[in-house]
Parts: sequence; C-alpha cells; structure tokens
Amino acid sequence: MPQQYGRNPGPNPGPNAGPPPMPPEAAPPAGPDAGPAPEAGMAPTPEDMMASVEQEQIARAQEVMAALPEPEEPLEVKLLQKILDKLNELAVSVAGEDMVVPITWEAPDEKKINMLPPEVAVPLVMAVTVIQEIGGAAGLDVSKYSLDPTELASNAGLRKAAGVLDMIMKDKDLVAALGPPPEGEEAPPADEMPTDFEEDEEALMEMM
Repeated sequence: MPQQYGRNPGPNPGPNAGPPPMPPEAAPPAGPDAGPAPEAGMAPTPEDMMASVEQEQIARAQEVMAALPEPEEPLEVKLLQKILDKLNELAVSVAGEDMVVPITWEAPDEKKINMLPPEVAVPLVMAVTVIQEIGGAAGLDVSKYSLDPTELASNAGLRKAAGVLDMIMKDKDLVAALGPPPEGEEAPPADEMPTDFEEDEEALMEMM
C-alpha cells in the first residue's frame, strides 16, 4: 500500500469512547499539585530591574524621537548648545559630577540648521517629563515647568525651553526631590521609586 501523507484518523473509537484528547496548547493549566514553574515566586534581581528600567526608557525615548516636530524656521545652533549645557548642569546639580555622563552633540559649524537634533531634543523632553513626574509625586507644583515638544520647532520655543531649565535649577525644593534622600533617611522601596533622571540619561546614551 502506498504511504499516505496527512492526518491519520486512526481506528473508529466507537460511540462510547468519549471525546478526543485535547491538543497540548488547548489543555487547561496544571492544578495546584503540579508544582510551580521554575521561576515562579522568585523576586527579580537588581539586574533584572535595571534592565526593565532601561528598556522602558529606551522605548520612551523612541516615542519622543518619533514625535519631534519639523522646524518652522532655521534653528540657532547656539541656542541648541545652550540647552544641552543646561541639561548637563542640571544633571550635575541633582546627582553630582561624579555620577553624571555628560550628554554630547557634535554641533555643526553653521550658525543655523534646518533640523531639530534628537541628541538635544530627546533628552530635553524626557528630562522635563520625568522632572514633572517626580515633582508631582513629591507634592510640588510643577505646572510652570511644562514643555510642549511642538514648541521646539522655533527659536522662540527653544528660548522658552532654556528658561524652563533655568527655573527648575533655581527651585531648591524640586532639585532636592530629584536627588537622593538626605543622609540617614531611607529610600522608598524600589517598586515605589519614581524613575530617576540619571537612569533616563544612561538609557538614552545607550540608545544613541
């Protein structure tokens, strides 16, 4: 007899044989006596938590980058570099110089450019967003530090962004909330801590 391909129906089970067995993927989950999976109930390691934070921040950075506006006019290189310098200054005031990896941008020689560089715009939007989240969680009024990414399409919007960074650095209560807890005061549990500014920076630098 020639070999047949396809599904073999097998012998007729008869009317009293009961329903056919379920395929493995349709079977219900194992009962309590089956024992937990190998990883069930294990607390995540610090490395797992850090990797999760980095993945979240990279995803957020990609969303910000995709939403950057097209410039309405040629943008001043001096203004863009000024914003980047203020971002690095803010990071140092929050975390300390030894803990900060400066954000860099290879500025062109031209005085104006027809693009909004993501090396400047993405960390700016992410930093202000995270600062508002942390400040709000600390009970501070951060409404005056709002930043609409669409405003970065003009030089007037860039000047406004630089002014927002200046106001943030002058707000001692906000800067204190962004930094580590005072000496002798315990930090909140890891799953209750807001995203830290340095973590945003590190994730962004890895993405670039």
